[in-house]
Amino acid sequence: MSAWAVLWVIAWSAFIGWTLWLFRKRGVWRNRGSAVSAGVTWFAPVVWVGLSAISLHFSGRGPQDPKYWANAAGVVFYYLPMCLWGGYYWGVFLDYAIGQPLSRRSRRWSRGRGALAMDAFRSLTAFFRKGTPGFKPLERKILDGVIAQLDAERAGNLSERIARINLVQRLDGGREVNVYEMKDGKPVIDSSLRLSGAEGERVLAEFSLTTAQGARNDGKVWLVDGRFFSLEFRDPTEHMLEDRLAELQVRLVP
Repeated sequence: MSAWAVLWVIAWSAFIGWTLWLFRKRGVWRNRGSAVSAGVTWFAPVVWVGLSAISLHFSGRGPQDPKYWANAAGVVFYYLPMCLWGGYYWGVFLDYAIGQPLSRRSRRWSRGRGALAMDAFRSLTAFFRKGTPGFKPLERKILDGVIAQLDAERAGNLSERIARINLVQRLDGGREVNVYEMKDGKPVIDSSLRLSGAEGERVLAEFSLTTAQGARNDGKVWLVDGRFFSLEFRDPTEHMLEDRLAELQVRLVP
């Protein structure tokens, strides 16, 4: 093996190690309900095995050839990180494009050219996207804290908006919580429940919390075109959503 080949193996091994370390740091395997986790855990291995099998099939060598197995090891080694990253971005695409209609990460696609096409696409796919019909206790406590800070009219609008929500989707381990009122597979947009006259994205409130188990987190409550749309947390919430809330501080953003 030449010196360049040795350097290439070392560099590629480092790339594989860095990829696995980065995915672990980002919690890709912990967030089992996310599309990104599914992409890395299921999509990537299937593509990896498929590409390796196709490459070996067309290599012109058979298992009886000693070089066949050396070639097999090289192919498997070469394709691994590419398939992992392919699975990662496959999951990112699903969360981005097949996520909720008007999700915070895809709302920019609904503006300008192609707005009607993207809205129709997201409305169709939102119906098949997994979610829960309501809020978890921790999320509801945060919203109750926001309601307590609002004037009577806006508190009533937010309470009515919450009561109508029948689809709650949690992305990135619960860091982003997007909410919808769905009817016949399509999101209902009721302008009478606006909390602000501002268009686009706007932060309604910021919060910080501590659970009875000592876990801390903070985040923001977002409006889209004046209507409550999402909760955004600093850290994942999937392991604390059922915890009892010990302390909550809410501040309305002017």
